[in-house]
Amino acid sequence: MWKQLSDAPIDHSFQVSVGPQKIVFTGGMQPSFYRSGKGTLFIGSNVPLPPGTPVTDSNRGGIPINLISRTNGKTWERWIPPKPPEGAIDHSANPFNPNIQEVPGIPAGCLTPRRDGSVIAIETWGHGPDTRGLFHTKIWTSQDDMASFTQHPATVFCPQGRSAFDDGGHPCSGLYFCRTMLELPSGDLLVTAYGWFEGDTTPCAYLPTAFRSRVVLFRSRDDGNHWDLVSTMALDPACGQEGFNETALVRLSKGPRAGRLVAIMRTGSDNCAIHKVVSDDEGLTWSKPQPLPFGGVFPDLIEMADGTLAASFGWRIWGGGIMQNYYTVFSRDGGETWTQLTLLPLEDHAATPYPCGTWYTGLREIEPGRLLVAYDFGSFGRTWPVKYIATREVIVRG
Repeated sequence: MWKQLSDAPIDHSFQVSVGPQKIVFTGGMQPSFYRSGKGTLFIGSNVPLPPGTPVTDSNRGGIPINLISRTNGKTWERWIPPKPPEGAIDHSANPFNPNIQEVPGIPAGCLTPRRDGSVIAIETWGHGPDTRGLFHTKIWTSQDDMASFTQHPATVFCPQGRSAFDDGGHPCSGLYFCRTMLELPSGDLLVTAYGWFEGDTTPCAYLPTAFRSRVVLFRSRDDGNHWDLVSTMALDPACGQEGFNETALVRLSKGPRAGRLVAIMRTGSDNCAIHKVVSDDEGLTWSKPQPLPFGGVFPDLIEMADGTLAASFGWRIWGGGIMQNYYTVFSRDGGETWTQLTLLPLEDHAATPYPCGTWYTGLREIEPGRLLVAYDFGSFGRTWPVKYIATREVIVRG
């Protein structure tokens, strides 16, 4: 068993404090958290499908609902895609009911600001491959700080990819774009995804009909219109319960390893170590996956203004356990060592000491040393009727 960070000494050169919980959206689950270059905050979330809705290849995660804040998280409002101008072709048919044209939100798997002030997002799913080895997805771009987005199709060249079954046993197209897109100094874009190649047939530990996945990296040299496979970031059929998935990626901008890519990723559903890989050649090659001294699901990772790395995650232990909850953790040496494991406790009114459901989190730095963490509470099932997305401030001093 990997050594838990809770056993490690605390770095007394800085202190971390946690503010009160603020519920920002009731009914939503699985928050993905993003920030534009101008400071606008954007949360992508999912609302469970109505009972009896068929689970298709395009809506496994629920109905996408987006939230936006232009007040550093003090207030939030729902962001609804504007209807197209009269007479324009609407390419955004509702995936949940093709007879309804209004789309409830953008199913953004990854979103990032660009140096020119625009924002670009890629849909969660890539469908394919077709006979040319292409997966097909959608790109959204905003030129007005996420007041509106335009949409266009995109292609992803990955002939090795194949269809498989996700961790719920549902058939899926084979590529999940998850968590991170970033812009390189050249203007090229990188995006992480996970899925299955030919030969990836090792059964998932808790669901034999699903297969253990790998994490891959794609690069676009034309503003996201087309993506090419760069490399497999992590692959080990014996690792964890699921292989590798749910990846957060940063490019270090400070310190002796400036330019290095650092990624952390999930390996299982129940108390499995989060793993780290690094690359010093823009993702062409990667280090061997290394287990970190903390575990859980859907990790997020950012570089703070002072170069500190901050991560958030939900430490999921089915059946309960002392570590089961939401956390942040920090590294001041580019991800080599980690410290200040910080619990984000649930409020008393939650009526339980532990989260229930997905344990998904996201975090962004809203001012130097001031983080905002988003997380969910509840379950997609009917056994837990209370569902919400909440935020907490985490202050780092020293």
